[in-house]
Amino acid sequence: MLKSKLAVFCILLFSAACFAQEQNAGIITYDNYLSQVNEKNPDLKAARILVDSMDNKAREIDMIYSPFLNGGVNYNDDKSGPGYGSVLYTKEMQIRSWNLGLSKKWHTGSTVTLGYANSQLTFDLLTPFTIPGNGALSYFGAYAMQPFLRVDQSLLRDFMSGMTDAGIKKTKASVRAARYIQVLRMQQIYLTVRASYLQLT
Repeated sequence: MLKSKLAVFCILLFSAACFAQEQNAGIITYDNYLSQVNEKNPDLKAARILVDSMDNKAREIDMIYSPFLNGGVNYNDDKSGPGYGSVLYTKEMQIRSWNLGLSKKWHTGSTVTLGYANSQLTFDLLTPFTIPGNGALSYFGAYAMQPFLRVDQSLLRDFMSGMTDAGIKKTKASVRAARYIQVLRMQQIYLTVRASYLQLT
C-alpha cells in the first residue's frame, strides 16, 4: 500500500514538473524578444543603415583636405622638320617627359604640390651640326631632371571668404542633425518595444 502511494506521488511530481516546463517554454524573455526585434524590425534596420551612411559621409567630407598623388606622361614624335623655335633642321625629334607630385589642399584654399619632373629629347638632324671640339653631330639627345614646387591659391573662393571650409562645416552639421534624428527614431522604437512587451507579460 505504501509502495502504491509512493508511486502515485512520484508520477504526480513528474507530471507537475513537465507541465511547468511546458508553460515556461512558451514564455519569451525580454532579451529574446529584443533580439528578435533587432533582427526582424525593418524600421530599425533602415535607421541603422542610415546612421552608418551618415558616419561615412562625414569621413568623406573630411577627405577633401587629404593629400593625393598626381602625375603625367607625355611622348611626342615630331617629323615635320624645324620646330619649337629651333634653328636645327631636324628630320625627327622625339620628346619623352614625365612628372610625379604629391599635392595637399589647406583650409586657406592653397594647394601645394611637391614633385619631380624628367624630360628627354632626341634629335635626328637633316644636316650634321658642328660643335667646336666635338666634330659634327647628326644624332644626339639631351635630358633634364629637376624637382619642383607649385602653389595654387584661390583668391575669392577660399582665401577671402573661406567658401569651401564653410560649405564643409554646413554639410557636416546637416549630417549630424540627420544622424541625431535617426538615433532618436531608434530609441523611440525600443521604448515602444519595451512597452509592448510589458503589456504582453
